[in-house]
Amino acid sequence: MPTTAGATPTAIATLYLQYHQWLCGWVYRKLGNRAAAQDISQDVFLQLLDCGAPVSVQEPRPFLSTIAKRLIIDRHRRAVFEQAYLEELAAQGQLETAGPEERLLAVDLLMRVDALLDGVSPKARMAFLHCQVDGLTQEACGAQLGVSAARVRQYLATVILHLHSLRFERACS
Repeated sequence: MPTTAGATPTAIATLYLQYHQWLCGWVYRKLGNRAAAQDISQDVFLQLLDCGAPVSVQEPRPFLSTIAKRLIIDRHRRAVFEQAYLEELAAQGQLETAGPEERLLAVDLLMRVDALLDGVSPKARMAFLHCQVDGLTQEACGAQLGVSAARVRQYLATVILHLHSLRFERACS
């Protein structure tokens, strides 16, 4: 049965009542973890409440499952970042000194940087991270990537233009 919902709390509550249990089951079949399935299902409806724009839903199940898929991917990416961060802390012998709040902030920052760099080539992304985060020179970065320092400069220029366009687009919208 098609449902049309504006982004009103009442319309979203109706979607929630009709499809929350189904969505929990769908996510559980994907993840095999009930707690994660419940969290992601709740997050789907929170996103709908937060969006503020009218939401027209002709096919609620595909609509809700698409949002859930994106949240599952985000959760996986966050877990990968968190694991890499913890491994780096352990390798530097700083795992015990980094508190939970510091870890959370660092992973959040990594996620934001990753989102900002979405849309640039993997080599440009790596060049930027090596130069800006790891502090490598352009020559050392080029050696790591197997390219010339001039190519690293081109990658960095590409990333800077990309970031500038993101900033400009946000300022105008």
